[in-house]
Amino acid sequence: MSARQRSCNFNEDRISGLPDAILIHILSLLPTIDSVNTILIRRFNHLWPFIHTLTFDQCMFPGHNCIYYSQANRPDYDERFLNFVRHVLLLNKSPNLYKFCLDFHFSLSHSIRQRVSSRTDRWQYDCLRSENRMANEIGTWIQFALNKNLKVLDLSFSAHGTFEPQAYYDLPNFVLSSPRLVELRLAYCKINVKKEERAEGSNIIFS
Repeated sequence: MSARQRSCNFNEDRISGLPDAILIHILSLLPTIDSVNTILIRRFNHLWPFIHTLTFDQCMFPGHNCIYYSQANRPDYDERFLNFVRHVLLLNKSPNLYKFCLDFHFSLSHSIRQRVSSRTDRWQYDCLRSENRMANEIGTWIQFALNKNLKVLDLSFSAHGTFEPQAYYDLPNFVLSSPRLVELRLAYCKINVKKEERAEGSNIIFS
């Protein structure tokens, strides 16, 4: 083989020549933010909506300032990160999801204080509404993933600037009744469903 032939083989783009199914699997192994960024590459720009693994990590999101949110005295969420999650879920076209991972700084601390004090002023009322809206939206994200025959659900909800949970996220009861879910990884979550209410024959592994 001549030097010219060796040079041509070395510079050949074999990745772009792979079938779409293989490229989608490769993209699914990347952090979701990196998969989405392949929209700038012509061969990949129509593939990322079909990835089967969704990983959302707030602290790894570009431009996220953990210090700012740790000093907030009221529920304050990174709207850029939230809009990114919403955008990805809205455009996802994969018929099945293997894994949904969400690492998000969320706390129900104001809701817990309200239950203890039995008082609610206007400022605290706004905080409660914000927490409840966020909890409900997280529930819709989880439901979206489960509707796509999800296998692995990985949730972590820690408050900024804390090493111990201030309040746990209430895991929706419908999660344990999911027929396809086989692995559940939880951090800073609370399971309210009673043991006898779990889906019969459930094969979910907790970690």
